[in-house]
Amino acid sequence: MIQILFEELGKYGFLFDLKRGSEGYLTHLFFAHYDFVTLSKSYSTVFVMDSTYKTNCFKMPLLEIIGITSFNTSFYSCFAFFRKEGHEDYLWALGAFSKMLGHGIYPFVIVTDRELALMKAIWVGFPMASNLLCVLHIEKNILSKCKAYFDTKEGWEKLLAAWNRVVHSST
Repeated sequence: MIQILFEELGKYGFLFDLKRGSEGYLTHLFFAHYDFVTLSKSYSTVFVMDSTYKTNCFKMPLLEIIGITSFNTSFYSCFAFFRKEGHEDYLWALGAFSKMLGHGIYPFVIVTDRELALMKAIWVGFPMASNLLCVLHIEKNILSKCKAYFDTKEGWEKLLAAWNRVVHSST
C-alpha cells in the first residue's frame, strides 16, 4: 500500500521524502505539491506551523506548514507525518522543508502554537527566523484558563475588551 501511495504522489505532482525505522517501516513522510513548492519559494517570508495530534487512523501527528502571501492570503506549503511530536521528528520535517525551499531561501517569521519541541527545532533548523506565537492560540488559552481568576463578570469583560483592543490595534 505504501508503494502505491508513493506512485500516486509522484503521478499527481508531489515532491516527497520519507524515513524508515530500523525494521523498515515508514516512520516519517514529508510531501508537497509542486505548485505549493513554487508558492513557498515565491512567498517565503512567513509560515504558520501547526501539528494535529494523533487524529488520523495511524495515530501519527500531521504537521501542516502554511505560507502567507504578500496579499495576506494563505496557501498550503507542505505536510509531514511522523511517529511522535518529538524534537528529532520536527528537525527531520524542518530539514525536508528547508530542502524543499532550496539553498538560500529561509523564512523570516514562523508562527506556532507553543509546541515546545517544534519551537526548539525551529531554533536549530532556522536560527535566523523569528518564532511568534499564534494570536488565536493565545486567545483560546485566555478564554479557557483566565476566567477563574476574576471575581466579577465586569472584571472579566474588562479583560476581554482590553484583549480585543490589543488584537485589533495590531491588525
